[in-house]
Amino acid sequence: MKNQLIALAIGLSLSVGTQASVPWDKDTAYSAGDVVKHNGESFVASHWTQGATPEINDIPWDGWIHLNGSTVTTYAHEQAYVGGSVVNYKGDVYLAKWWVKGEYPSHSSAWRLLEDFNLKLSSSIEEPDSNINLKSPEAVHGQDIDKDGIRDSYKAAVIEKYDSPDIVQFALAVSLEYADLHVLGLQQTETIKISKEDAVTKYNSIIAFERCALQLLREGRINETPLQLFADSIYRALYYRLGKERLFKAMNYDFDALVIPQSPCPQTLGKE
Repeated sequence: MKNQLIALAIGLSLSVGTQASVPWDKDTAYSAGDVVKHNGESFVASHWTQGATPEINDIPWDGWIHLNGSTVTTYAHEQAYVGGSVVNYKGDVYLAKWWVKGEYPSHSSAWRLLEDFNLKLSSSIEEPDSNINLKSPEAVHGQDIDKDGIRDSYKAAVIEKYDSPDIVQFALAVSLEYADLHVLGLQQTETIKISKEDAVTKYNSIIAFERCALQLLREGRINETPLQLFADSIYRALYYRLGKERLFKAMNYDFDALVIPQSPCPQTLGKE
C-alpha cells in the first residue's frame, strides 16, 4: 500500500546506477532511491529527505520505505507497477522509478537495483514447516500468496532459471495444467467427475507441454524442465504421476485418443 501511495514521489529523479546501503545519519540529505540501514533494518528513500528518522510504518510522506524479506514481493512479469514499487527479482531487490509493465528489472532502465539489499528467494516465499505433513494437500500445493493459482516457490524458480520472457510465460502456463494433476492425484475418492472428452483434451495438452519442454532441453535453451521445477519433492512428483494416471483412466485408457504433436511448442517459442 505504501509503495503505491508514493508513486508520484519517486518519478524521474532516480539515476540509473545502483546504490549501496549506509548507516542512516540525521544530518545527511538523502535523494530518492538511497538505501540506508537503521536499527538493523533496511530502508529506501522515496524522495528527498533530511532529518526524518526511518521507521517501520505505513506513513507515505515520511520519506522512507521499509525493506525486508517478508514485504518485498516476487516480480510478476504481467503485473503493472507504479513508481516506488519494490520487487524481488532473482534474489535482487529493484525499485520502480516510474510506471512499468512487462520489462524485466535486470534489463530495463525503469527499474533501479538496490545493490546491498539481497534476498534469498526461499526466505520470502515459502518457509518449510517442520510440523506439516508433507503428503498433505497444503504441502503439495504450496504457498500461493497472490492467489493466481501458481505456487510461489515454483514461480520464483521459473524466474530464476529461465532468462527468456517467452519461456517464463510458457512455464507459468504449464504449472496451471500440472496443478490440476495434483488436484486429481490428491483426491481420496472419486469425487471429481471429468468427462472423457475433457480428459482427452487435458491429457493431450499435457503431452504437448512435456514434449515442448524436452525440445527446449535438447536445443540447450533450458537446463531443467518446468516439470522438474514443479515436482520438486517426492510427494509432488508422486501425486503428479497419480493425477496423470487418473486422467488417463477417465479417458477409458483410449490410446487412439492420444495426439503426438510434430511441433509441440507454440510459435512464440520459435528457435532463437
